[in-house]
This record gives sequence, C-alpha cells and structure tokens, in this order.
Amino acid sequence: MQIYKLRPDPERYMALRLVEPNLAPVWNLNRADPLADRWQPVRVQLDRSDARSKRLQRSDFPACPSGRSVFTRRAMEALWDLLAPHGEFLPLQSADGDFYVFNCLTRLEGAVDESRSELRRTVNGVLAGHGKLALHPLRILGKHAFQLAGLGASLFVTDRVAEQIEAAGLTGFQLIPVWEEPALATPVPVPWGRPKPGPAAPPPPLDRLGMAYPPLQRGVRVDEIQQILRRGTLRRHATQIEAWLQPGARIHTTPVPNGSLAVGQSKIGGLPDLPPGSAWPEQEGKPLWFLAQINLSEIADWRLPPAGLLSFFHSPGAGCRVQFTEPGQPLARAVPPDGVPLEPPLGECALQFGLVLTLPAWDSPPVQSLGLSAMQLEGYEEIERLLYESSGGFPDHQLLGHPRVVRGDMSPDLPQELGKWTLLLQLASDHATARHWGESGSLYFWIPASDLSARRFDRVVLLHQNG
Repeated sequence: MQIYKLRPDPERYMALRLVEPNLAPVWNLNRADPLADRWQPVRVQLDRSDARSKRLQRSDFPACPSGRSVFTRRAMEALWDLLAPHGEFLPLQSADGDFYVFNCLTRLEGAVDESRSELRRTVNGVLAGHGKLALHPLRILGKHAFQLAGLGASLFVTDRVAEQIEAAGLTGFQLIPVWEEPALATPVPVPWGRPKPGPAAPPPPLDRLGMAYPPLQRGVRVDEIQQILRRGTLRRHATQIEAWLQPGARIHTTPVPNGSLAVGQSKIGGLPDLPPGSAWPEQEGKPLWFLAQINLSEIADWRLPPAGLLSFFHSPGAGCRVQFTEPGQPLARAVPPDGVPLEPPLGECALQFGLVLTLPAWDSPPVQSLGLSAMQLEGYEEIERLLYESSGGFPDHQLLGHPRVVRGDMSPDLPQELGKWTLLLQLASDHATARHWGESGSLYFWIPASDLSARRFDRVVLLHQNG
C-alpha cells in the first residue's frame, strides 16, 4: 500500500477563483463536519491565464485559493466509489462547468508515527508541516481518502485512487508519494490452534502495525487481501469490503496453576485484581462471576486507553459489568466475600495477543446487502478463512474487530437508541479454561462506539450465542 498527497498543478492548468469574498463556507471544511444539508454553493470562475498571461489548460482537479480539493464532475464520477465513503462532494456555482469541493469527513487522529516522521512545529509546539511521513498502517486500513489531524487540509489517498486517476485519464492531479507500507518479515508459521513452544516469531516493526501485539502466524498483509479482491469474483465490491476490514487482537490461552500470575497481568479465570478495599462487583444486588482481565499496556491499541486494567464480570440472569481501573492505582488479588460462589470454574490462563484482521460474517446484513452470487459468497468466505487461519484459528477469544459469530447477526439484540455498537471482547468455549458456554458457544461484550471513544465502560451489553 502506498499513500500520496493530492495536489493540483497551477503551473500548467487553470485555477479556480472565488467570485464572492466570503470564504467562510469553504474554510468551515476544516472541521470535518457534514455540511451537505446546509451547504450554499460558492460562486467560482476559472482563471484562463496565469500572472504572466500564459494560457493554461482546463483540468479535472483545478487549484482553489482556499487550498481545498476541487473536482470536476468527470473526476467526481470516476473516483466516486473510492472517495464518497470518506466525505461529501459539495457543488460550486460556476458558468465554466460543474465543480465540486470535497469535504473530507475521515480525519485521522494518531495515524502519524511521530517518532519516525519529520514534523515541523511552531514555537508553541503546534504542527506546521512535515517532511518525511511514517504512518501506522492499521489506522488507515480501508480508508482510501483521509486527512491527518494537525496537517491542515491536505488530502491523502491510496494507490487505488492513484490507479483510478490514471485509468480514467484525469488531468491536473499531482500525486506526491509520502509513504509506502514497509515490507513485513514473515513470522514463523504456527499450526492450527494454540502455538507450540519454541522460538518466538520476530515481531514486525511497530510502524507496520501501529500496535504492540505481533501476528502469531504468518501475518496477512493488507495488500494481499487487496490483490485477492481485485483479481477475484469480488472485484466489483473490493472498495466496500476493504472498508469493512477491522483489526482486532486474537487472544491465545495457556493454562497455568491458579494464583501463579503476577497481580495486574492479563488472564482469563482465577481471581480478579482490584484496588484494595473495592467491593466485589455485583449487578442488581447479585454478585458476579469473574471472567477475565486485560492489562491494556500489553495491547497498545489506539482505540483503547494506553494503560490500565479492564476487568470483565458476568452472571446468568444478572447481566455483566466491565470495570476499568486507571493506571497507577494499586491492585491486590481480590477474595470473594462469604457466600459468593467461585463458579464458573474457569481455569486460570495466561494470555498472548496476536493481530487479526476481521470482516463481517458472510451472512451479516452488510454482506447480504451486496447481493452476492453463490460463487462470490464462496470467495468472501475464502477470504474470511484466510484471515482466520492467519491468526492461529480456534478458540475464538478476541478483543475488538468484527465478532466470530455462532448464530448470525446480533445487532437486533442491541439497544438501537445508543447508536453504533462495537465488539469489546469475545470469550469462546475453550478446553484450556475448562469452560464451555453452551454447545461451542461464545460470550460477546458489546460497547457503544461513542462510549469506547470516551473511555466509558458502564453501558456494556453482554450477548450469548450457543451453537
């Protein structure tokens, strides 16, 4: 995958001039807010010659004084499938043709690897520009057009957009290469299931992943999936399917003697580690079972707090609770009060995290909405299988990403008034934990997407699917 910065070419091609002095509607594009429902077209016209009276050519990507990306109708239609999921094409008013300013709504925070980038800052520490850029690939996954927080109105696009510009014969675009996904050393393959003891696979560089956990198997690259999509029966839907790709952390379990893990270490089963003096978690007056705790410093995923402890509790008929302990708080091994059963008898397991790329299940509403043929569905399932096996396969313990469903779509069972939901944790039936959630079933902890961004864990919903 390669990333380019889009620039017009005002030396050779006509630029647009704003006829109206009020630039506010155009400058408001800085906010990455939807404007289509209240947009008032701004009047523009082409400057047919430059300051030296040199006659210029028309182009599909004329320069604009505001620095915004403006496309002709021809360019908009040619690039629609790639750009429209990431912003709005807002019409401009002109007697010289149909022009549209692109309001980019995909503005990425934390996608720049500042330790490997050459960034220019003001005396106050504010970003003022850049030289060499290094990006976290997983943070731009499936995004063919985006802006980078702190780097102004510059529009960055993938090589897919660059290829489409060339294929459509569009003019006036300068594609400035800014970053290319580095090669990833192939880790040591691991057989199906839990990895066997032996030398660990060399971890990929952090600028490859943008998170701390490495793949446990050979590590499917994003561009491998892109190539499969472009060449196979799914090529018409490649852009949409790429946009669905989400990284997650596959969790592999290793049984250990009860009580042998350090306080604060990630684990499934055993007894929880809580701040001293904390009450045993309960819901509606009923004590809950402890299921798992995740030390977030072992994950380093940008969607989660950088440190702290997430603890998961559940009891049939009493719901669930997810407790976040802030980093720096003292922890102690909690002891359940008298009368609180230690069931379920989860065997204590140490955890190892590995990168997994995930897609919605083949029978989920988004995939079904594509109207795929039987052959295309087989191709989609093959990609799902490739991603699944590359992460080590069963059991299906997973943090974030799309769930591995047992019995179909779960969205109808989630409160719709809280908006979009995100998988926080999936715990599967597992011999290592000596616990099965029904017949090959799984527990799914769901969190409102807005709550995850706000680091709020008090509205998590638990769903159970049974094979």
